[in-house]
Parts: sequence; C-alpha cells; structure tokens
Amino acid sequence: MDSKDQIVPLFVMQVFGDIPCVPGLFIAGIFSGALSTVSSGLNALAGVTEIDLVEGYLEVELSKATSLWATKVFSVMYGVVCYAFIYVVKYLPGVLEASQRVLSVAPKVSHSAWTPVSY
Repeated sequence: MDSKDQIVPLFVMQVFGDIPCVPGLFIAGIFSGALSTVSSGLNALAGVTEIDLVEGYLEVELSKATSLWATKVFSVMYGVVCYAFIYVVKYLPGVLEASQRVLSVAPKVSHSAWTPVSY
C-alpha cells in the first residue's frame, strides 16, 4: 500500500477477493452513493442560487421555463467548478487530508456567519 487512499480497495480485496463479482459490486455501490450525493448537492445548490440570488436578491422575475433553464445552467456551472477542484485535489498530499482541512474550516465559517454579534 503506497498511500492512505488505498485502504478501502485493499480491505475489499482482502475480505471479498475470493468471491467473484463482489469486489466490483462493492466499489460500484460506493461510487454510486457518492455520485448521487454529489448530484443532489449540485442540484440543491443550483436551485437555491436561482431562487435566492436571481429571484430574491436581484429581483428578476422569470417564467417557469426560464427559471428551469437558469437552474440547469447553474447546475452545469457548479459541476464545472467541482471538476476544477478535482485537479486541485490532485496536488494535495491526500484526499483524506484535504477533506479534513475543508471540513475543519466549514463549521468555523458557518458559526461565525450565524452567531449574533453583541456589543
């Protein structure tokens, strides 16, 4: 094993390696769960951007067809940004370390944004 990113595939091969098709199904299940989560997140982010930014903050009235088109465009834009992050993550020491860095910052930013300021 060369890096920490190989722990799950190594575990799957050691435990299920003797059973035909099971390692592939296990890894496919992990990827499908991850992709459905990413898809839901991108669509939710696009929908919130369209409703809150375009119709709320910018006060632009859109028809249902135009609103649907704008949501699809936002979804594609966020997808492109996520793919760009893939190339950034490639240069980090490991995916585990990168996720820990991001997840350690996110609660602090959220807490500081939603904590009332007392004078």
